[in-house]
Formats: sequence, C-alpha cells, structure tokens
Amino acid sequence: MSAPPQGTVFPYRRPYITVSAKGISNGLSVLLNDGMDFGPDTLQGATAPGQYGPPYSNTYGIQEAINL
Repeated sequence: MSAPPQGTVFPYRRPYITVSAKGISNGLSVLLNDGMDFGPDTLQGATAPGQYGPPYSNTYGIQEAINL
C-alpha cells in the first residue's frame, strides 16, 4: 500500500471528511455521529474530528466540518 497523496485532509483515516445526520444525541444511532467525522454528537465549535459535546452542534456538525 502506498502513502496517500500530499494534501489529504486526514491521511491516517481517509482523504475526505464525512458528516452524518445520525447520532446518539438524537437517538438514531448507537455510535457517536454514526461512525462519521462530524454529526449531531459533535461538540459545538469543534475544530477537529473526535470532539464530542455537550453542548452539541446546532448544525449537525456541518458548520464544524466547514470550519476545518
């Protein structure tokens, strides 16, 4: 397996960011953010994946993903 190309967002995970509308906080998943980088369980104002609330994001993690 070769190294990921330079400029990938998270080379240790995948070259793209994922956002889910499902999460533990809204009762639609048993996984935080349904296993995605951002979602309803994301800490409001988070600056990196893996930061969980409360206070939870008001935008289901969309704004936090954009702010990266």
